[in-house]
Amino acid sequence: PELRGREFASVVRAFNEMTARLERQAADLERTVEQLRSDLEGMEEIQSLVARGAGLGEILSRTAGHLARALAASGVEIRRPGADGPRASWGEVLPPPEAALRPPTEARSSAGPLEAVDEGTPLRWVVAPAARGGRPLALLGVAWDPPRPLGRPERDLLASVAGLVAVAIENAELLERLREEEQALEGTLKKTLAAQEEERRRVARELHDDASQLLHALLMNLGLLEDRVVERPIRERLRALKALAEQASRNLEKLLLDLRPALLDELGLVAALRWYVSQAREAWEVPIELEVSRVPRLPSHVETAAFRIVQEAVGNALRHARPRTVRVRVGADGGRLAIAVEDDGSGFDVAAASARARRGEVAGLLGMRERAELLGGVLGIESSPGSGTKVWAEIPLPRTEGGETRDGREDQGARR
Repeated sequence: PELRGREFASVVRAFNEMTARLERQAADLERTVEQLRSDLEGMEEIQSLVARGAGLGEILSRTAGHLARALAASGVEIRRPGADGPRASWGEVLPPPEAALRPPTEARSSAGPLEAVDEGTPLRWVVAPAARGGRPLALLGVAWDPPRPLGRPERDLLASVAGLVAVAIENAELLERLREEEQALEGTLKKTLAAQEEERRRVARELHDDASQLLHALLMNLGLLEDRVVERPIRERLRALKALAEQASRNLEKLLLDLRPALLDELGLVAALRWYVSQAREAWEVPIELEVSRVPRLPSHVETAAFRIVQEAVGNALRHARPRTVRVRVGADGGRLAIAVEDDGSGFDVAAASARARRGEVAGLLGMRERAELLGGVLGIESSPGSGTKVWAEIPLPRTEGGETRDGREDQGARR
């Protein structure tokens, strides 16, 4: 019985030890799973930031914090060698400056090249390159105090994070180049539009001062000759010449209508729109209603853009849609200039017309949109075959020196 008791006690101890060992292993496994889950969530967060094009500073800052937690580090630093761009750090103990003097082509550590260091060797710091196509874009430095070993899973995690950082930096560089190209294109477009407006102004002035005056003088002289000539054939010939001169005068007026009116520079947008609507109404014999509300004098480039949008939208309706009526509304409110041109004409397929505009087959729709977008605004077109057309635009109003927008507190126009 005594022997059996000792055997039973030994079995119990062995069972208890095995149970304790299993519990420790289960706890270790649970911690490992939790660490893997945390690492995975951190990686997913970084991937999400990269995918949605978040700012490089935010990506690097989040990455430094995630890497420090995942590797139980005392400090993490991410820097771009030779660049003044964003950098990020976490913690107070960082790799020594000499660790990043020369951008490495492979991961280095306080004990030498990382791949040559045994996984059980305690390390004070590790510096890993974030590279794309063999080009180092950043350095990821991790430090520990006291030193600790870096196992294979942790090394793989460091390499994966370095790859994501490289992708983020490459994306940021591409976006920066794209922004620079867009800014250069925008500057070129602004200069082109300004040159066009100046040329329109010069041509309109010369046509009005020279050709228009000559045609009026010609018409007056033809009228005087017609009154004095008695011979019927000659009178008929003079009458025909006079009709041709009148037609040329009307054509010239339509041409001047599409060029820059002097009123736009002298009296502003409202006066120029009233003149344009009046002239277009008379030239095309189509009722055109103009409604203006709370529009003050605005900077020249804003007034020019608004006038051209209205002019193009009305001109398109009159030339192509055969409308019975056209309605123009322009108003300033809530820090924006709102423009709407509606007609009850034949309408058109907006998607097809936009595709032709992108191919360069038609310029009017694209020109209106570019003018609005250059001022930070938007332009929309609503139409379908047989249902008329509405062109609308919203342009932010410039702010005054006091920080307020130029909404205009007094109406400068009413329905006409």
